[in-house]
Amino acid sequence: MKARFLYIGVVCCFLKSIAVPVLAYDLEEELLELYGDDETVSISTGTNKPIRLAPSVASVITQEDIEILGVSTLDEVLESVPGLHVSVSKTNKLNTIYSIRGIHTARNAQVLLLIDGLPIRQLYGGGRPSNFLLPVENIKRVEVVRGPGSAVYGADAFAGVINVITKGAAEIDGLELGAKFGTFDSIQASAQFGKIFSNDWQLALSIEHAVSDGDSSRVINSDLQSIFDSIPFIATNASLAPGPLQTEYSITNFRLGLRNEHWDLAWHSWTQTDAGLGQGGAQALDPEGWVDAEYHSIAATYRGSVSENLSFQVNAWASVYDEDNFTILFPAGARIPIDQTGNVSLSGNLVLFPDGVIGTPGGKENRYSLEASATYKGNEKHEIRIATGIELQRGEVREAKNFGPGVLDGSESIVNGQLTDVTDTEFAYADIDNREIHYLSVQDSWVIAKDWEATIGVRYDNYSDFGSTLNPRAALVWATSYNLTSKLLYGRAFRAPSFAELFAINNPVILGNAELKPETIDTVELAFDYRFNPEVATKLNFFWYEIEDAIDFIAAPAGSELPAGSSVASNASTQEGLGFELELEWQLTNDVNLKSNYSRQFAESGETGQRIEDAPGSQWYLSMNIDLPSSWHLNFSANWINDRRRNVSDPRSQIRDYSQVDLALFKRNFMKGLDLTLSVNNLFDERAEEPSASGAVVAIPGDLPMERRSISFGVEYNFPLSRP
Repeated sequence: MKARFLYIGVVCCFLKSIAVPVLAYDLEEELLELYGDDETVSISTGTNKPIRLAPSVASVITQEDIEILGVSTLDEVLESVPGLHVSVSKTNKLNTIYSIRGIHTARNAQVLLLIDGLPIRQLYGGGRPSNFLLPVENIKRVEVVRGPGSAVYGADAFAGVINVITKGAAEIDGLELGAKFGTFDSIQASAQFGKIFSNDWQLALSIEHAVSDGDSSRVINSDLQSIFDSIPFIATNASLAPGPLQTEYSITNFRLGLRNEHWDLAWHSWTQTDAGLGQGGAQALDPEGWVDAEYHSIAATYRGSVSENLSFQVNAWASVYDEDNFTILFPAGARIPIDQTGNVSLSGNLVLFPDGVIGTPGGKENRYSLEASATYKGNEKHEIRIATGIELQRGEVREAKNFGPGVLDGSESIVNGQLTDVTDTEFAYADIDNREIHYLSVQDSWVIAKDWEATIGVRYDNYSDFGSTLNPRAALVWATSYNLTSKLLYGRAFRAPSFAELFAINNPVILGNAELKPETIDTVELAFDYRFNPEVATKLNFFWYEIEDAIDFIAAPAGSELPAGSSVASNASTQEGLGFELELEWQLTNDVNLKSNYSRQFAESGETGQRIEDAPGSQWYLSMNIDLPSSWHLNFSANWINDRRRNVSDPRSQIRDYSQVDLALFKRNFMKGLDLTLSVNNLFDERAEEPSASGAVVAIPGDLPMERRSISFGVEYNFPLSRP
């Protein structure tokens, strides 16, 4: 309650400070000076709008921003976004988590990632592909909306939407070759080609490859196998801890685009081989395990118009995601209790695994989508957009293992490394049912008065497995004065249950539940964009949200027919959050630019009133760019992560705060067409950690160490083509 009064006071003080009289002058000229280079954002409504007028809280990171920051991956780019913290999963292969406004889950299915408007999803887990990293060389801009987006994008646009827009022929304009070399034996190489032909067709081609051995200094001292080793009646010495987290990777990202006035055709492939499993599939170190994953998509878009006031667009796309894992859940020499189902259970008989407990879960997912939309501008006060579509989701699983149902019955004393293939049997890890989705959305952008615009929309989705959901949005944008824009926003969003949450079976840890309902969130936001002058711009956003039917895996009750120690997916909890985000951009001099943001959130469990675990309560980002003589650019950026709480039942001390400073030196046209970059991440070698898993047994008592200091050097050469 005190926090709510504090926010009201801050709002009143802010409004009082900016309530200055509007002087008589040429408003059009003043607006051009203040907003002339204002970025636009398309993911708020499906059409381009200036950020200050968009019916959402949005951020845009441009290609120039990315170059100056000297970053290598999308994850590094997103650390600059207010209220967004890039963390890692404490249970799932160190997969990246985009923690937004206190919405922080292990699978991170509440954030929708798009590349050129197409979703990048893993249907089984609900998040992005395993170990997903995206190089930045082909990125033109990144648009981020914090808050709900289901009224436009449907499922999973829950805590936020991120749209990565890739470079077209105009941005590449010829042949670009690049390479980057860095610490941890990291190498990135890229080649891009762009050409505009005389018949107005444009060709853009990009291929990026990145490899790294990972940071071997990210050592954990104890793991789950260490606990088994320490039990007197087991008394083994199998644990590989102390040892490093496995963070190696090899990524190839390919994109081919062909477009003209009406058509936009694209083929995208992202593949990863021999990626490390982080802390291991069962919280036991696994230096031999790996994951291979690949995502491929093809898309075709046609844009046309029936009349001057009526335009339409048809999108068709298909994607395939394929993943293979080789996982040594417990290392060679482990003696593990196995029950009559063949799964790990403390109530089972001890079985020696001289080659380790091995599993190879994998699968393939296909998505097919067709959408048609139309925009009508016949009334000067209304812009109406209608969209309808269908999506088919198909999944299949494959698995071989030396444990589990159909393989063991608990009577064995020794089990070697020979694997039993349980694909297409009742003993596989999941029994996936296919899913069909139909949807319809309507949106009206309504100019109520000269300085007022309302956006009202609603989307209806019908899922073949759990039924229908309706998600409205409403936004009121007020051009309060020539230098102030105010917004009042409301939105409702949902997250569909993942295939794991619905269909997981024969798993020693999690079991699905076909009766699940989708998670829902209602969010209210109050946002201000104030420009003191052309050199100083500020934004202040307040938000409140409430989550219902949040899905979590709840321990099976004692005496039930479910396997001992297993957890079942349930609509088990609620969550309430409120907070604010403050942004400042200040052109200190012609050569010095300062960007900073501070965010604070209070997210609590609706059942216990306790703060949500693991999510930063506050974070502060600061970036200073200095333009040096001869087209050199020097950038310092710093990120402070603070006030992360553990689960109330976790006896460990609270998670350690940390700060990290990065440095980048960028030189454009060192020689004609040649750009150079020198980057130092974690300049002061800060010991940064992200939280490890809690529970009845804390498998990794210490937290998960992040990368220490790293250095990289990059070169890029451009061979321009003459335009026709």
